[in-house]
Amino acid sequence: MIKINKLGKLASFSAVLFILTPCITSCGDSNDTVLRIYNWEDYIYLNSPDDGYDEPDFIDQFETWYEETYHKNITVIYDTFDTNESMLSQIQTGKVSYDLICPSDYTIQRMIQEDLLIPFDDNGTPYYDMYASSYLLGKLDKIKITKYDENGDAYIDESLNVNDYARGYMWGTLGILYNPENGVVDPDEMREDLESWNCLWDSKYKNKVSIKDSLRDTYAAGILRAFDKEFTDLKNNKESLGLEAYNDEVTEIFNRSDDEAVSKVLDALLELKENIFGFEVDSGKQDIQTGKIWLNLAWSGDATYAMDQAEENDDPIYLEYSIPDTGANIWFDGWVMPKGANKELAQIFVDYISNPINAVKNVDYTGYSSFIEGQEIFDLIASWYDPRINEDEEFDPSIEVEDGWIKKDLSYFFESVENPILYVEPDQKNRQLDTLYPNEDQLEYLAVMDDFPIDRRAQMLNMWEELKSTPLPTYVYIILAVAVVLLVGLIVGVLIKNRIVRHNRITRRKLRQETKKKAAQQLNN
Repeated sequence: MIKINKLGKLASFSAVLFILTPCITSCGDSNDTVLRIYNWEDYIYLNSPDDGYDEPDFIDQFETWYEETYHKNITVIYDTFDTNESMLSQIQTGKVSYDLICPSDYTIQRMIQEDLLIPFDDNGTPYYDMYASSYLLGKLDKIKITKYDENGDAYIDESLNVNDYARGYMWGTLGILYNPENGVVDPDEMREDLESWNCLWDSKYKNKVSIKDSLRDTYAAGILRAFDKEFTDLKNNKESLGLEAYNDEVTEIFNRSDDEAVSKVLDALLELKENIFGFEVDSGKQDIQTGKIWLNLAWSGDATYAMDQAEENDDPIYLEYSIPDTGANIWFDGWVMPKGANKELAQIFVDYISNPINAVKNVDYTGYSSFIEGQEIFDLIASWYDPRINEDEEFDPSIEVEDGWIKKDLSYFFESVENPILYVEPDQKNRQLDTLYPNEDQLEYLAVMDDFPIDRRAQMLNMWEELKSTPLPTYVYIILAVAVVLLVGLIVGVLIKNRIVRHNRITRRKLRQETKKKAAQQLNN
């Protein structure tokens, strides 16, 4: 069962710490303790004075806190990986050994299925229990773990729950990043088009769409197209179904991978391939700013990054993000403990990183939405996007709301925050705040995408190879050839682009500071 009562969690917090502290301080006689962590690159706070981040790296802060709290030295070995698949392969073959890993949802499913993980202790992470979003915990609770008997037949193991084996870290959605000011299609017309996933197939946007070079994400878009009528019928009947049953039905369609579904999705994606500029891994954020594309299948965190970056141009571009209302993917990354992990140390780190005072540092640095709620995180988000900034450049909810400002109710997420209401100016609709935190009515159709069943994985890979091997249209090769020629003459520019991430953080922070000052000046006037 998921514990929703956060007052109850708070009441037990001190007792839990009292129990844990002597256990940790008495474990072993060595003066040095080692914690091994494996995480995505650039996915935790790092010291960078040039970017405006003056505190020590997050890992250094944890080491200092641990030594001050438990009076014992600790060394954290912190490594990074680039894909779930490469990480999982190393764990499966025993090439690496870690105490904590931060995979994505479907990989966590597979690791539980393959008996690679150990569960967290009850009350082993009290800060997490207190501040993890109940909405997201409910999403994890619905994920089913498939096991296989000696005959190879699949069955759902009801005794296994993702919430027992994982502690959420960051989360987001898969949607469409778009440029409404492309100079060709009317902005309002484009916003209306972007209410449907079918816009990716619309000839109006031919050669102006890029999709992910990722089986799972592109398959998700294909499912939403192939079964568009079913999704639409469900949406029209959601009131009679009830919202929980409606979401269950959406999730069922979203996770279809039988022969018929795969065939329909392949047909849809082959058709889509004729309409796109190309597949991309990370270039979409730049291509949409240069005008190569107008629409990009994107993760919410990347979309927010691209919006921030586009506003920094000499000629600012104001990108927007859409989650079409027939269905969409909600994802999360979470902390897990492989077998053989130092469970006590791992749980202490997870609890430390789940304290809102610490979690807010990683939100500020990465720009992603934390699984953790709390006043500190709410205030940070408010300081970024809500115009109610006082003369001290601090968020002040007592400042009077002006006519036309759009109300954003985040009570579904920030449960411990009193009156978690934000406002944004009218031109901020479908922009950063809406991207990081969907509106409550959008939650109804967000679905977790399960790991592909073991007996379907080979077919899914074959489908993907068939899709990728089908020749692109001639115009794409012409564009690519021109791009190669241009690249030769722009080597210096490419090298400069490699520093974009660092530059973005500097300018993003300055931009927010300038925005706060302008808002304060306007209110004072």
